Amino acid sequence: MAITRGQTTGKLRTATAGSLAGSMGGTPQSGSLVVVAVWAADGIHWATGDVTDNQGNTYYRACALSRPAAGSSVAIYYAEGVVSSGTFTITVNPANHGNTEFVMVATEFYGSVATRVRLLDRTHVNAASGTAVALGPTSALNMTEALVFCAFVIDVSQASIVVESVSPSWTQEAEELDTGTYIAGEAVSRVVSAGGAQSCNWTAASSSQWIAVMACFSAN
Repeated sequence: MAITRGQTTGKLRTATAGSLAGSMGGTPQSGSLVVVAVWAADGIHWATGDVTDNQGNTYYRACALSRPAAGSSVAIYYAEGVVSSGTFTITVNPANHGNTEFVMVATEFYGSVATRVRLLDRTHVNAASGTAVALGPTSALNMTEALVFCAFVIDVSQASIVVESVSPSWTQEAEELDTGTYIAGEAVSRVVSAGGAQSCNWTAASSSQWIAVMACFSAN
């Protein structure tokens, strides 16, 4: 497959703060796609501009879902064709919002010169309650090779979160089980080469309200 997973911040989290920042383990390749998943304990209405980096790249909101009554929210952002040098630090700082619990992860994906990962192809959001967390299916992708990136947040602590077993398998980008100090949820990604409709399913150990988002990025 031409799409390759590169540098990542790994899971970052904070208890009761107004923003959250972290650096990747190495410098992403110039021209890469950087995808950021973030979930929070408050019903934030995520906007473009809530995610930035120290390189001056622009992050767009791919998809987001918020349930103010449930007190949680989740979003996926992306920056395409990034400029990158030295330490690469990403900051989540929702405008006009006070302190809350955040969990985030940012991951780089890149391809060959002829196959850059940059087209936001499909998105999907869902909200329900229970232990079965289900996203999709989307409509069929425009391209056969794509990156699928998913995240969800759930309102109670979990003994475990298990993503479905599929081929190609999901890569866990970040997982948080605690909703006491932080907020439980998970982000996963995988690269598919067969196109078609996309979905993602998790099993949570404890039942509660959850919200989930998916963004699919095709190679051009």
